[in-house]
Amino acid sequence: PTFVKMEFEYRNKKYVIERNPEYERPKIHGEGTTTQSANATLIYPDKDTPVTGSSNVTVAINELIGLDYEQFTQIAMIAQNDFLKLLLADTDERRKIFSKIFNTYPYEKLQLKLGDEAKRLRRLVDDQNKSISQYIDGIRCGDSFVARQQLEAIKNNKTENGIENTIDFIEELINNDQDLLKVLTKG
Repeated sequence: PTFVKMEFEYRNKKYVIERNPEYERPKIHGEGTTTQSANATLIYPDKDTPVTGSSNVTVAINELIGLDYEQFTQIAMIAQNDFLKLLLADTDERRKIFSKIFNTYPYEKLQLKLGDEAKRLRRLVDDQNKSISQYIDGIRCGDSFVARQQLEAIKNNKTENGIENTIDFIEELINNDQDLLKVLTKG
């Protein structure tokens, strides 16, 4: 039978893979041939029991090195200076390849979490600004022309500085009203 035996080292450990393709062999009983299925074996350096079966070995290798066949061939292609194909791959495929090569998944996950948190905080700030704006719109002052002009300017400028100006303006209105109340209650 035809087979390939490959020994490789990964993270200072030596592994052995044996694979054979599907092939025709003589029948054990009777005449003629029968098809022998493809098979594979992966021998770990630190385990007594090898992984057997083509698909099981493929899964074990993918888990071990963190790359599937296509990604491995892309990396091998880069190593062989045939990176034009990678450069010509569509953006999404290139992103997937580089993400896998450089293990950026944790950073992508963090980026998504931070993006969601930023959206949540933006909504919170927007809600608070709407609430503040509602209160500012409810401010009333006396008949003083200057006070009405200041109030209109404040209502048109509901920024952070506008809010500070609003607080100062309200404190001034309260002080003026308290002074007026003192005058009226004495008289």
